[in-house]
Amino acid sequence: MGITKDATAEVRRYLDDLSRLLADVPANERSEIVGEIAEHLRQAESTGDADAVRDALVRLGSPEVVAAAARGEQVAPVRRSLADRWTVVVAGLAALCATDGFLLLGVLMSITSHFDEDADWNIHPAAVLFSIGLGLLAGFFAVILVWVGKSWSRRHKIGITVIWPLAAAVMIAAGELSVALPIGVGFLVAGVVILVGALATVLIGRWTLQAVAS
Repeated sequence: MGITKDATAEVRRYLDDLSRLLADVPANERSEIVGEIAEHLRQAESTGDADAVRDALVRLGSPEVVAAAARGEQVAPVRRSLADRWTVVVAGLAALCATDGFLLLGVLMSITSHFDEDADWNIHPAAVLFSIGLGLLAGFFAVILVWVGKSWSRRHKIGITVIWPLAAAVMIAAGELSVALPIGVGFLVAGVVILVGALATVLIGRWTLQAVAS
């Protein structure tokens, strides 16, 4: 993803604000400070990734924090409220429930693909529909929380948005494939779905931890 006009404008606004906040600092010292920050941001821009630029701005801190540090002043770091952090955690858990829920259903459908309709271990259609409905609700809930939150990077927002629909597609594909294949192969398909679920769990967990720590 290339550098967007918004990312470039953010950098320009950041440097302008920093220069304004350092107006009382000698010109040569102010020029040196702003120049070092600008060089650091240029390196981020050279990656061609707008998210890398925004991440660099977040790591630097606000212009007020940088200006205060340049004067040797102590500034208390700005921390999000406990409610904001819990919102991030809830969004991650909702995405995890939707994703792993669909994949778990895919595992069960793969294992029971050749069972008779009256088999004791067969999944009742109503249970399947109910599980899918809960997965959809959890997925949409996660997407809403992620996109209204400010802690998630754009890349992670997109990841959360697409990962659970992909899990639903894997569920459907696993069920259909297991029915089409000979008896017993469904267990192999279920094993593959379990591996996909483990990978999805690690990804969602990592994205959530990064959002909490940002």
